[in-house]
Amino acid sequence: MTKAADGKETVNVSYDLVTEDHLTPVANNAKSVTKPTNIDPKGKGKDAATVNDVLNAGWNLQANDEAVDAVTHGNNVNFTSKDGSVKITAKSDGSTSSLDFAVNATSIVNQVTGTISYKDGKATTNGDGKRVATVGDVANTINNTGWLTNVTDANGNVTTKVVTPNTQVNYVNGDGTKANVVANSTTGGLDVTFNVKSANTDTLTVGKDGVKVNTGEITEATDVAGANRGKVTVAAGEGNKVATVQNVANAINSASWTVKVADTQEEITTSTANDEGSSVRAGNEITHVAGKNLKVKRDGNAVTYALANDVSVNTVTVGAGNAATTVTTSSSAEDGVTEVKLTDAAGKATRVTNVAAGAKDTDAVNVSQLRNSNAQINQNIAHLDNKVNRMGKDLRAGIAGSNAAAGLPQVYIPGKSMVAAAAGTFKGQGAVAVGYSRASDNGKVILKLQGNANTRGEVGGSVGVGYQW
Repeated sequence: MTKAADGKETVNVSYDLVTEDHLTPVANNAKSVTKPTNIDPKGKGKDAATVNDVLNAGWNLQANDEAVDAVTHGNNVNFTSKDGSVKITAKSDGSTSSLDFAVNATSIVNQVTGTISYKDGKATTNGDGKRVATVGDVANTINNTGWLTNVTDANGNVTTKVVTPNTQVNYVNGDGTKANVVANSTTGGLDVTFNVKSANTDTLTVGKDGVKVNTGEITEATDVAGANRGKVTVAAGEGNKVATVQNVANAINSASWTVKVADTQEEITTSTANDEGSSVRAGNEITHVAGKNLKVKRDGNAVTYALANDVSVNTVTVGAGNAATTVTTSSSAEDGVTEVKLTDAAGKATRVTNVAAGAKDTDAVNVSQLRNSNAQINQNIAHLDNKVNRMGKDLRAGIAGSNAAAGLPQVYIPGKSMVAAAAGTFKGQGAVAVGYSRASDNGKVILKLQGNANTRGEVGGSVGVGYQW
């Protein structure tokens, strides 16, 4: 520090000055103080500072490399733990202040711990998958997860099982299969394979290229008459081989049974009751038999039954219920002739209708013919009655004529003649007679003749000669 000619003191400050303790204070100057400039020409960071420079000086607060705020003189910096995961304790001994940061592990674990669970052998998280899990939760989940397998019981019911860690899985030989478990040196795991076992090499052949099915051939049936007619056949050595679906279908469709018909006209008096039937197999021969009163005909595969032209039965019932009519025959007639009997459902007499008029001597007649016959008979009887009546009158009139002729007198003197007249009657009829008689001269021969007429308009006469001695 030097004093100038004008009486002012000049202070020279060295760049290398560390401390200065002999300066005297300067009284307040009402004039404003300007910041000194150009006092660090060498750029050593020892520039002079004003009071404001000192008050505004501070440090920057950052969090995770991100600027938060500038901390200057007089600012408060409060260290807190929002979620309570860090316990902050401030300490000061008068000369040194310190902050003690203690981590609250329980709080941190509770806040970041998630839940891990298992379902159907698969682990799942509840909520945020970035949270941590407890050792027990993880171990329990691992022990209950795994891979799924389906298990079929003896009844065919299928259930799903979870194969968990530390569960032993045994690969065993099944029906027709052989299990192979081989260590894989490349992956460090196990390779499980199953080989198909063939009990009959005629049917299946198992090789490196897989399972080969040995197919055979079924010969289709033919319709040629013979022992194998309608049957499918298999060649020798082909019986244990497998047939294709098409071959089986063709064989089934070609198999057949033979249809025959026969006309025996056998009379069956009893029927088969509770018949269990008989199986019809390929190659069997079925005969359709026509019994009594039937005819049967086969045309290709069609079998037709029909009634015979001449039907012979003991009883025929037409209709049903109360309207039924039964026709029966009987040979118990006294004359030995077979009778035909018609009865109703109760066995009583019934009426035959719509009968045509009989034409031949042995035909049955209907009521119309019978009525006409009766009318004709009655007419003939009436006509006969008239004729008999007329004949009776004629006879009575004739008797009356006879009576009249008998009443004629005759000559009785030899050589004489007599003419006489007489009348007669009988039962209401009358007649008159005229006669002539003559005796011979010797009186031994007498001649007589007469004629009569009656009330019926009829006439009669007679002549006679007599010899007396």
